[in-house]
Amino acid sequence: MTIYHFNRDKDELEGLKISEQHDRISTFINKQLSANNLVLFLGSGCSTKAVPLMSQTMRKILDNNIVMKQVKRFLDSKEINEFVQFIESNRNHKEEIKEQIKENIENLKFRNLDKYVEWINKQGFEYKSQTMNIINDYYYSYTNIEELLN
Repeated sequence: MTIYHFNRDKDELEGLKISEQHDRISTFINKQLSANNLVLFLGSGCSTKAVPLMSQTMRKILDNNIVMKQVKRFLDSKEINEFVQFIESNRNHKEEIKEQIKENIENLKFRNLDKYVEWINKQGFEYKSQTMNIINDYYYSYTNIEELLN
């Protein structure tokens, strides 16, 4: 019998004896269960007829105006690098718009999304609506509820 505990593509239990694996995973689970805010999505996507896919579950959560307001406030205050990474990895938007966004962020030295959105709302540039759509997609792509709660 083998126990797996992957963290960013690395099996944290690899090479340990089974008794050490049990101890480590037990400690990990107990620590998680004693957290102030516990978020579990059990089986999400395993049986799509019984449990919706994670993306559908998160979309329903984020469709709540109160939740989305908190997510926006949280993401707007974070370092803008996370938004830039989202843009770079996103294939659903035109490259020229993505490049324009990155150029604006770099040239005007925005540190967080809040300041960038504030600037966008004052501007009348060609890709304004497409840029706001990408930002909205970024908000809806958020999945780390635990980070938000802590």
